[in-house]
Amino acid sequence: MLSFLLFATVVTKSQNLYYDFIPPYPVSSISMAYSPSTQTFYFHSGLSSDGTYHLGIQRFYKDSAQGLWRFTEQQGNNFPDSRSFYGSFFSQNQFYYIFGGVGEMGMYNDMWKYDTKYNVWTAISENQPISPRYSFAYTSFSSNDYQYFVVLGGKGNTRQASLLDFTY
Repeated sequence: MLSFLLFATVVTKSQNLYYDFIPPYPVSSISMAYSPSTQTFYFHSGLSSDGTYHLGIQRFYKDSAQGLWRFTEQQGNNFPDSRSFYGSFFSQNQFYYIFGGVGEMGMYNDMWKYDTKYNVWTAISENQPISPRYSFAYTSFSSNDYQYFVVLGGKGNTRQASLLDFTY
C-alpha cells in the first residue's frame, strides 16, 4: 500500500483552524531519509525561499504522546557545509549519510555520516572520490555486509556512473 504524508496539513474543527504539527519553514532542493525505528525524517540544510541556506540537520519526528508530527533543527556549528541538490540515505537505523550537492562554496564530492544517537557528524574519507556534482540520480542498498550508494549523472560530472561502497 502506498500513502503520502503532507507536512502542511491544516485541520478544521468547529470553525477553528490549527496545524496538526509545528509547521517548519519553507525549504527546497533537499534529500530526505526516514528512520522507521524512531519515526523520524532527516534532511541536511537546503534552500529557503529567499535563496539562503539552512544550517545543519533538520528533523520531522512523530510525537507519540501527542500523536502529532514535530520539527527540530540542529543547534551549534559542527556540521557539513550547507548545500542543496545532494543525495542522502539512512543506514543501520542510526546513521544518516549525505553526499555531494552544491552550496555557497561550489560543488561538493564529500560524504558525511550523521550519528542520530549521539548527534555527531563525521566526514567519510574516500581513496578514489568521484568528481564533485549535484542534482544527480542515486539509490542505496545493502548486500553482503556492505552499504552501497550508487550515483549516476548529475551536473558538473564527467558523464560516468559511480558506485560508492562503505563497510560497516
